[in-house]
Amino acid sequence: MTVKVLGAPAAALMILAGASVAAAQQPPNNAMMMSGPVQQACDKDVKTLCPTVQPGGGRVIACLRENSAQVSPKCKEALKTAKTEHGAKKAPQ
Repeated sequence: MTVKVLGAPAAALMILAGASVAAAQQPPNNAMMMSGPVQQACDKDVKTLCPTVQPGGGRVIACLRENSAQVSPKCKEALKTAKTEHGAKKAPQ
């Protein structure tokens, strides 16, 4: 059996790739995530008001807040409900 030595650059690349996979598996640290009912209710708003915003890090929610005057009532309600539910989950028992 022959073992090849990869060298420092290849080893560093493998470590970074592993870290990227681990980071992708971690849930975002947002107050609200664009998922489920919020995503369904706000999909058209996001496409119209925030077409160039990269998802993640709360950027889509921030864009919707910045454009709140133009956000549909359906999306506003979903965001309000998600915020209320998120707050209830974080409240100490």
